[in-house]
Amino acid sequence: MKMMVDAEVKKLHLGCGEIILPDFINCDLFNPKADLKCDVAKLPFEDNSIDEIYASHIIEHFHYFETFDVLKEWCRVLKPGGKLKIETPDFLASCKKFIERDDIGRINLYAHFFAKPWVPGEIHKFLFTENQLKWHLSQCGFDNIVKVPATRYQGCEDQNLGMEACKKFPLEDKGALSLTQILSFEIGKDCNLSKLHDKCPNSRMTRTEHSLTDEIIVNAAVDAYNNLGFAGYISWSFYNEPMLHHERIFSLMERIRNKVPRSRFLLWTNGTILVEDSRMKLFERVYVTNYNSVAMEKLQQCFGVNVISIASLRDEKGVPILDDRLNHYGKSERNSCTLPFDNLVISYTGEAYFCCVDWQNEIKIGNIFESTLAEIDKNRLEILKKISIKDMTKDAPSACIGCAYKWVTCGFDDGIRERALAQVAKWEEER
Repeated sequence: MKMMVDAEVKKLHLGCGEIILPDFINCDLFNPKADLKCDVAKLPFEDNSIDEIYASHIIEHFHYFETFDVLKEWCRVLKPGGKLKIETPDFLASCKKFIERDDIGRINLYAHFFAKPWVPGEIHKFLFTENQLKWHLSQCGFDNIVKVPATRYQGCEDQNLGMEACKKFPLEDKGALSLTQILSFEIGKDCNLSKLHDKCPNSRMTRTEHSLTDEIIVNAAVDAYNNLGFAGYISWSFYNEPMLHHERIFSLMERIRNKVPRSRFLLWTNGTILVEDSRMKLFERVYVTNYNSVAMEKLQQCFGVNVISIASLRDEKGVPILDDRLNHYGKSERNSCTLPFDNLVISYTGEAYFCCVDWQNEIKIGNIFESTLAEIDKNRLEILKKISIKDMTKDAPSACIGCAYKWVTCGFDDGIRERALAQVAKWEEER
């Protein structure tokens, strides 16, 4: 009989042992402290019912061929897009440690390799390398597979392997957001460097009386992750400076993360507003368009190790050379453009922008105050099918045909980017 889980966010901690995590259903077959006694290879939960699974040092307790069925079972109970985090011994790194150590130093590694064969459920039957685990996950229904720090056992992190992955969305359920790397909510319409950049579209954009509320942003983000196949980053900018509203951003990220544990956040900023706040760690990536040449050490101190500084080109006097986005038109050509796979922008006033270059919003796909995110996504998908193939269709938007910025989608998330380009190849075959 399959169990139903009533919590708003449903998370499992598999093979918990003595470690009981709050806000998780702690599952173990042998330890009486667990919330639920169960075999982690045969979970008593409904299909597509779990948001997140944490499985630390459990997958190595199964034989090689068993691990396929175990991972598929975990995938079965996860919701589409649900996150799996695994920690397990890193076989290759442990072997290197074994070679480097003397005989006494190797004693501790024997337990790392074999565990405790005399204790029920404690024997290690198969150890993974990073590439093996990534391949296993890809064969068992997961994508967006990334290596992450292994944090379960302090002092031996370099001998263990951490991996996160998301359950794939069924192909028939995928929309444009499942192929999109960034969903950006323009958190404010102002920029503190607007006078420096007189060719920035920000001050020339048409604004309505509407403005995005926190509820609209949170609900749209949750809908994107849980229902529309989105697995990328939430961002906060268009042609504005998001850090002018950093307190609101921090609050929104916390609310979204509480509802969607697998949510991810990206910041694109001009680097002039540096804030010391522990919530900065919520940003997985930070891009700084470094107009003022702020020292990299200062940026890293504020934003963390994942900061990417994009240096502005300068003339012979050291003055920044700023790009001209006011006029994006060039020669009318029908060659492919996959740039819109980078991001979907919901502006400060709720307008959905098909492409960051189309700042005049010539290509209408909807407004979040009038349409659902699913409807906007559907409209966007139909246009993507027309412009991303090798030769744009005859009914492709004229704004795309005449655009001078026909670029290939960038690599904010390589896995999503590859899926988008693979989908474009399928559309070309079907044409």
